[in-house]
Amino acid sequence: MRLLVMGVLIISVPIIIIMNATLEFLITENNIKPNKLTKLFYSDDESFIKFWEKRKEKGMLMHKLKNFIFLTIWYGIMGFVFFSQDNNIMYGHEHILLLCSVTIIISLISSLIDWGQENNRYIKLKEKLDMKIRKN
Repeated sequence: MRLLVMGVLIISVPIIIIMNATLEFLITENNIKPNKLTKLFYSDDESFIKFWEKRKEKGMLMHKLKNFIFLTIWYGIMGFVFFSQDNNIMYGHEHILLLCSVTIIISLISSLIDWGQENNRYIKLKEKLDMKIRKN
């Protein structure tokens, strides 16, 4: 069971990365129109600007809190699967303090990085939009 979960995680990450890159290319080249399914993997520039303005109104703390909770759950599940030995779930109790500490630290760092990346993307898109408006 452990090998199955690890295999799914190892295989799913490259597939998601390839899907993101493919959808980004197709949407930016206007080969396909964005819909609800493609927005799960890639958001076009206009919808991202609207989304980010709403998120900024809610505040950085709320974004980080939601992101922290989601990432803590996700990293916790992954860590628990990796720490389990020979399908014995009880093996993880020996490393529970380490698992919790590392999960919380990685979640905090990931949440901070995520806010910075999305805010940087928003600033660059707004600058690009302002340049287009000035040219016209």
